[in-house]
This record gives sequence, structure tokens and C-alpha cells, in this order.
Amino acid sequence: MITAMAQEQCGTPVVKIGLKHVELRDFVLQDELLFKSDLFRMLTQGEIGRLLCQGQVRSVRVGQRLLSDGKRSKGLLFILKGSVQLWTGDGQVSLQLLGKGDFFGTAAVVETDLRPGATAAEDTQLALLPSPGLRALMAAHPDLEKLIRQKTRERERRAEELAGFLNRW
Repeated sequence: MITAMAQEQCGTPVVKIGLKHVELRDFVLQDELLFKSDLFRMLTQGEIGRLLCQGQVRSVRVGQRLLSDGKRSKGLLFILKGSVQLWTGDGQVSLQLLGKGDFFGTAAVVETDLRPGATAAEDTQLALLPSPGLRALMAAHPDLEKLIRQKTRERERRAEELAGFLNRW
């Protein structure tokens, strides 16, 4: 059930579903997999709603590059629909395939040397969650910051393991 606070009109972020347009906040709050994703599980509906009201929805086609290796995004990218391949080394080393409810672009909100590239593995819809709003929530919810850092460390370890494996060849 969507609370009154989350029902307030928030503006422009809209997800297109067929011929229908739905506000990003409503789309996430009504989709159980997205609403209960790791990123949102420790937040209230009101906090989720406010963060999503600041977000931007982006639709991308299969094969479209979302992030270049070594570049920092303007915010955290949350996958609403579809999948994204993370990679390093100009696409030579595949790190991880992410799907609905996953996020990437963590260098926008936490310090890390790993800034993998990202390409849409299929037609995909993303929400760009701006860094300032996310940082404010991280300050209020240390577990959220811990989660984002943990995902970042996991990807760093995977990149190091793959680099070590490839260097042995």
C-alpha cells in the first residue's frame, strides 16, 4: 500500500509502459521486486518516493554504452527493466551481468578505483538517482552506505581475480 506521503505528486520522472506513462515513484513502489530490492529495503516509502522524484528515467537499446571504463556517472544507476553488462579494459573483460533491481555507478557516491564500463545487454530502462539525494540518505542510513560499499568491494575483488587470471595466460 502506498502511503499518503509517497502519493504526493513529485513531477517529471516517468516510465513508459507500452502506451501508458507512469511516474517513476509509483512504478517502483508497485513492483515488488524493485520495491524490495537491496537498495530500497532499509528505506521508508516516503524516503524512496523523495529519492525517485529526484531521479531521471532513461531507456537504452541493446548494445548501447552507458558508462565508459574509468568514468564516473552523475549518480547511481538503478535497473528498472532489462539487463546491463559491466566490463573493464575497453570491453575485453566482462565483470558481471546485472538485472532488474540491481544498481551500478557506485563511484558516484563512494570512493573507489574501480569504475567499470557498462553496456545494455538488452533493451533496458534505468533510473539515474542523483548523488546528493543518495548521499543524504546514506548519512541517515549507515546500512545503505555499507550495502553500496559492499557491492563496490565485491566488484573490485571480481575485477582483481579476473585480471590475475588473465595475467597468468
